Amino acid sequence: MKDLILRHNDCLFKFTFLPWDSDYFGVVSYLFDWRNSKIGSHFQGLGEFLAKGLPPDSFITAKIPSTEESTFLNLLIKCGFDYIDTGVILEMESCHLAASKKRASICEVKKMGSGTTRGIPYNELGSTFSFTRFHQDAHIPKNKARGVWINLFKNFVPKGDNAIFLAKHKDRIIGALLLKKSKLYLRRYLEICFLSVLPDFQEKGAGAALIEAAVRTAARKRAGLLVGTQFRNLGALNFYIKKGFRIKETFVVLHRWQS
Repeated sequence: MKDLILRHNDCLFKFTFLPWDSDYFGVVSYLFDWRNSKIGSHFQGLGEFLAKGLPPDSFITAKIPSTEESTFLNLLIKCGFDYIDTGVILEMESCHLAASKKRASICEVKKMGSGTTRGIPYNELGSTFSFTRFHQDAHIPKNKARGVWINLFKNFVPKGDNAIFLAKHKDRIIGALLLKKSKLYLRRYLEICFLSVLPDFQEKGAGAALIEAAVRTAARKRAGLLVGTQFRNLGALNFYIKKGFRIKETFVVLHRWQS
């Protein structure tokens, strides 16, 4: 499959094909490319046009900056998109990057080497998520939503700027953090794309220890540090803010299913 471009009067819609999503969800999946799309003034009948132009079995994700005009979002909703959540990107403040140092914790955090997978509880750690956009979508079964994060962890390759940090307590792996090079901004950033701690060890310092490992890595590489969450996940949002992150950007998440 290829990227898709649809034109209707003076409107232009661009969609980027998502191979992993298509394979995992079993339907053709796209990301709506809002930056390179154009919403003109003649959009009467646009909803019917999109329904005919998109594949019969398809899943579209749209992530629109909160700064965009509400008329743009309302138009997408009229075209069959459903509001899912508001995403948040947070950036670690530079003062925390510079001052980060290792603190005492109930766990020991180590960087995982390639091929070291023994004893990693992929399913348990991947199942701790419950507020992601996939969990909020009624079209996606809960086990399928959990599987997104389990598969991300299992298939993540620690190479180059990609790194896996594991938190251990008495030789048991109780938490994990995945760090990757971010493509969101022009400045050099590392991004936390996965952070999970087993339920019995939450609120005991394991998550903070993993964050500190990511902060030290970013500081050593002279890179900024980002993390993403959702407004509905107040626990995660407040946790990151307390650890020194500040909100950098928010965006509205919309999904459109067609069958």
